[in-house]
Amino acid sequence: MAEIITKRVHILTLVIKNRRDIPLVRGKAKHLVRLCNMSRVDRARVAVSASEMARYLLEHTSGGSVSFLLVCCKPACATDKDDSCAGILLKFKGNHVFKKDDMKNQGTMAPNLYAFPPMETRRPFDGIGKAMDSLKIIKNGIREPLELDIIKWGVKKTWEELVASNEFLRKKLFRNAEESFIANLRAKHDEVLKLLDELSQKNRELDRANKELMQLSNDLEILTHERTMSEIALKVADRIRNPATAIGGLTLVLLKKAPKDKWLQEKLEAIFHEAKRLEKIVKDFDSLAAAKSKSFEKVDLRDVVKTVLETLSTNFQQRDIKVNEKFIDEPVIALVNRQTIKVALLHILRNAIEASPNGGIIDVTVWRRDGKPFISVRDYGPGISQDIQEKLFKKTVTTKATGTGMGLMTVKQIMDEHKGKIEIKSGRKPGQGTEAIMFFPVRWSE
Repeated sequence: MAEIITKRVHILTLVIKNRRDIPLVRGKAKHLVRLCNMSRVDRARVAVSASEMARYLLEHTSGGSVSFLLVCCKPACATDKDDSCAGILLKFKGNHVFKKDDMKNQGTMAPNLYAFPPMETRRPFDGIGKAMDSLKIIKNGIREPLELDIIKWGVKKTWEELVASNEFLRKKLFRNAEESFIANLRAKHDEVLKLLDELSQKNRELDRANKELMQLSNDLEILTHERTMSEIALKVADRIRNPATAIGGLTLVLLKKAPKDKWLQEKLEAIFHEAKRLEKIVKDFDSLAAAKSKSFEKVDLRDVVKTVLETLSTNFQQRDIKVNEKFIDEPVIALVNRQTIKVALLHILRNAIEASPNGGIIDVTVWRRDGKPFISVRDYGPGISQDIQEKLFKKTVTTKATGTGMGLMTVKQIMDEHKGKIEIKSGRKPGQGTEAIMFFPVRWSE
C-alpha cells in the first residue's frame, strides 16, 4: 500500500548505543501503542519490530537512533475499515555505513549487502515487513548510514485527539529516557528547519506567481487601453473621412470655377488646406488602429499554455488539482498576441479551478481540428445551467457570489481580435463539467 502522509507530529527520539537500550526501545514502542488505544496484537507487533531493528542497528551500524512519530494519511489510504487514518511511524537511523571490517570485528554474521536478494527480503526486514503495514528503506547503508521507516496504522483515536494529547504522550514516554534529550532537541530543530525551508520555498513560489499575475494584470490594462483607443480612432476616422473628402473636393471645384477674386481665392484655399489636414488626421487614426497588428506574431500555442500553467502552479497545488496536459507532438503555430492570449487563458483556467472540487482534474489540450489550431480547457465540476449558457457572451453573467461576469466577455473580445472564436460546452449532469475551446484561424485572412 502506498501511503500519502499528510500530517506528522514528533513524540520522542531514543539513542541506541548499547544493549540496555534495546528493551528501552521495545518498552517505549509498546507504551506508545497502548496509549494510542491500538490492539494487543498490534502492540506486540510494533514492540517486537522496534526491538529487532534496534538490535540490528546496534550490531551492524554501531548503533543509531529511533524516532517515534504520530502520522496521518488520506482516508483512502487507511488500512482499517473504519474512518481512522492515523498511525505510528518509527524512523530508524544508523550511525555508520555498513563495512565488512566492522561486521567481522563485531563477531556477528551480517547479511551480505553487496549481493542479492534485495535488502527488503532479508532478516529482520522480511519479518518486520509482515508485522508492520509499511516498511520503506530511505538509505540502504552502503554509501550512507542505513535509514528506514516502518508504519503501523489503526490508531483508535482521531487525529485531533492525538494532537491534543501529544504533550501527555511525551511526558509518559520521556521517563527513563534522559540520555535522549539531546537527540530529541536535534529532532525538533530538524523539524523546524524543514518547516522553514518548505515555507520559504512556498513563499518564493507565491512571489513568482504574484509577479507573473501582476504582469498579466498590467497586460490586461494595456489591452483595455489599446482597445479603447482603437475603437475611438476607428469611429472618429469613419465619421470624419467622408465629410473631409467632400469638403476638399467641393472646395477644389470652387477654386477652379470661382471668379478671380483674391479675397475669395484665399478663403477657399484656406478651406481646402484645412480639409487636407482632416484627411491626414483620418490617416493617422487609421495608422493607430492598424498598429495593433504589429504586436501579433507566430508562436507555438503549446509554449504559451505551458507558461500560463506554470504561473498557476501554486493555485493547482493549493487545491490539489491534477492537470492532464494533452499536447500534439508537433508545433501548433498560430498568429497571436502572446500577452493577450495569456490573459484569455488565465481567465479560462481560473474558472476551471474555481469550478473543480479539491483533488479534481483539469484537462488541457492543444491540438488541431479540421486543420485549425485550438486550445481546450475542461473541468469536471458542476457545469453551467442551460439558461446561463444561452446568455454567455451576450451580456455579463456569472455563477460566482463575488464575480462580475466580465471574464468571458474579455476572452471573447480577445478571440475576436485574433479572428478566432470561443465555444463553451457544459454537461447537463453534475460531474460532466465544462469545456472551453479557443479556435484560431489557419490564415489571418480568415
